Amino acid sequence: MSKHNRIRLCARLAAVAGFCAILTACVAEKGGGTSIFGPSGGAGKPIYGLERGSRVEPLISGNDREAIANAAGDLLASSQPEAARNWNGGDGDSGQVRLGGTVLLGLDATSGAPIAAPPGIDTSLALAPASGNYTAIKNINVRLGPSATAMVNQILNAGTTVRAYGYEKTGNWYLIGDPDSILGYASGDLLKPAGGGEPMLAGGAPKRPRLCRNVELSITMATSRTDSWTSVVCRTDTGWEVPAERGLS
Repeated sequence: MSKHNRIRLCARLAAVAGFCAILTACVAEKGGGTSIFGPSGGAGKPIYGLERGSRVEPLISGNDREAIANAAGDLLASSQPEAARNWNGGDGDSGQVRLGGTVLLGLDATSGAPIAAPPGIDTSLALAPASGNYTAIKNINVRLGPSATAMVNQILNAGTTVRAYGYEKTGNWYLIGDPDSILGYASGDLLKPAGGGEPMLAGGAPKRPRLCRNVELSITMATSRTDSWTSVVCRTDTGWEVPAERGLS
């Protein structure tokens, strides 16, 4: 989405919501892409629930949970794309929280599983759920947003077959990728169904993909027990949180 169109969209959202903060968040950019939730700075809102999935979860104290939540919140509030922070629960337990890559949730083709996405991917517009394979008619600029002015993430060679994960009807853009990752947005004018049929839409109302981050965690307890595990946190209207419907990856 162009800067001009992005500002117009955000202004409309701000007017409907009745407050100005959403306008500031909307126009924030990172890595050339756009999200309705831009990066923030300073101390972050604690992110609770990251201890779920650890083999020693029943032994993790309240102080440890608070320390993990604060460390994760501060990391996600920073502008660093990849970072780590050590924590100390104050009772002999300690560990680390490390940010992983960007992932998306809520894409039909993934059956709810998180799928890797490039940093800066635009999640500001609702997409109709799509599934099926498409072939590039010619070399295609795959972009971080559904717009001819969005940053190019890579070039898809003519004849390459990709999977469709979502469809932006207004501009005729497909969110495409392979079975393991999102590549970006490609113009529907430059794609044809791999089987020669009509696009396969899986049904359901259009919705924004959920912009999420992988989080790697570790703990070393005073008793010398250790563990490491992975979680997922997703952006919401009020900040980052562990998605209740999935918990851990």
